[in-house]
Amino acid sequence: MSDSVVIAMTPNSNEAGEHINIIKCLSMAICSIQFELAVNNLWLRGGISYGKCKFADNFVFGPALIAAIELEKIAIYPRVIFDKNIVTNIGSNDLKLASKINGFLIDEEWVYSKKSRENALSDFEFINYAVYLHQPNSYEYVTDSAKKIAEFVKQGINTLPFSDKYIWTSKYLNSINFQKEVKDIFNPNLVYID
Repeated sequence: MSDSVVIAMTPNSNEAGEHINIIKCLSMAICSIQFELAVNNLWLRGGISYGKCKFADNFVFGPALIAAIELEKIAIYPRVIFDKNIVTNIGSNDLKLASKINGFLIDEEWVYSKKSRENALSDFEFINYAVYLHQPNSYEYVTDSAKKIAEFVKQGINTLPFSDKYIWTSKYLNSINFQKEVKDIFNPNLVYID
């Protein structure tokens, strides 16, 4: 583990609602971090797992960490995916988990769910960091950020061996329903569309 970030949260109780609130908060934090990194052309990949994890003397270990590392390997593209264990322990199925997390704020989709899309990009639910491109109260920042991300993606598509990462990111960004002004930034002339 060389370039890893570990964020762990412990519920105050074993109630399902408490676990959902933790996943919501964790999703929002990762979403924010991932968006800010993308604006700076740093692409985050990882996994969110559910289970036991121990911190001791600057070391982290446990089955939840191992599961998260395995998810990071599976993720391949710049996305943070959810362990199926979270789905079975908290959400009962993929769509219910996504709707519980996404229902936290009206009209915001914090989790990209394969079941809620016609042409899903993934077999896993993942953090939808492009949700920040929906924020109406900071239009100038959103527009500037979208332009930066689009330019990084456009340049990256032609950069081997990383072009697959940028092609996938382009498809992801084009699959999100942006506000009209922001969506226009992600057009076929600027970003690859399959």
